[in-house]
Amino acid sequence: MTTIFLGLNFLKQLHFGLTNLSISHLTV
Repeated sequence: MTTIFLGLNFLKQLHFGLTNLSISHLTV
């Protein structure tokens, strides 16, 4: 259960990072 929660949290962080990267890339 805890492992799944950590996995989901990791995916959320990864998605957030990728979205930020895309936005910054588009801005430049």
